[in-house]
Amino acid sequence: MNLTVVLVNYKCDKRKLQLCLNSIKIATSIIIIDHSHDFTFDDLIVPKNLKIKVIRNTNLGNGAGINCGLKNANTKLVLYLDIDTILSNNFFEILGNTVKEIDDFAVIAPKIEGFYNDQRISKTGNLSLIRFYYNKFFFKLNLIENKSMNIKDVFFVSGAIMLINKENTFEKGIRFDENIFMFFEEDDFFHQCFKLQKKIYLIENLKASHYDGSLNIKSLNYECFKKWHWERSRYYFLNKHYNKILIFILALKSLIKFTLKILTFYFLDKEKFLLNKSRLSGLLSFYFKNKCRIEF
Repeated sequence: MNLTVVLVNYKCDKRKLQLCLNSIKIATSIIIIDHSHDFTFDDLIVPKNLKIKVIRNTNLGNGAGINCGLKNANTKLVLYLDIDTILSNNFFEILGNTVKEIDDFAVIAPKIEGFYNDQRISKTGNLSLIRFYYNKFFFKLNLIENKSMNIKDVFFVSGAIMLINKENTFEKGIRFDENIFMFFEEDDFFHQCFKLQKKIYLIENLKASHYDGSLNIKSLNYECFKKWHWERSRYYFLNKHYNKILIFILALKSLIKFTLKILTFYFLDKEKFLLNKSRLSGLLSFYFKNKCRIEF
């Protein structure tokens, strides 16, 4: 297949990266977007079928890294991979046949084991029930039946592995929002796609694995950092795409909940106190439009 593979590095686990590279069974170009500016080929054996280019980019989050990869890729098709993913042996054979069958798409994704709920895929295109009916009512969105049993028209897929058609996304102004540093960047990208009627497909016989953790970092400080970004990104995304009054009410409920938990755990559990404090801080940061945290 004529495609470019894009990966985004931030202090990645080289063992996981090695497994990911080994699973790419075609001759292709790979762009590694280096956000931590420390990437080297030490401890890596680059397969002979792969040609790797490293681009140092300003760290504005994973979405910004994918944008950089899309901009620098010379092919129409770009396969984004989280570094902790592994592709099945027949991945590119099935992917190539799928592209021939449905040439007009925005995103194609494999069925990652353990991620998808089959009932939700069929009924709501993998969106939550509330978000599906909101979009159905306000944007007249509907799922279509595909002739192939393995191809499902959906609104949301895992952002860990995505085949992106640049002509239907990046070149149409559909890009990852660089105001989102962490979490919900793929939700926002997919919302842009389906609101502009650009199709997203899940291929059920296209298999891959995702181990959920390319960073080799485990600390309370990092967990607090993630909680902060989860809340900030969540309300940025919801406020951008949904009714602002409803989101304000939801945010008020969260503010009260986090405040009560902070008061409860102040003397009882330092870790839970700090995690909930970070969540409240992230929520308030969005509403007060404070500068985004990029260090932890």
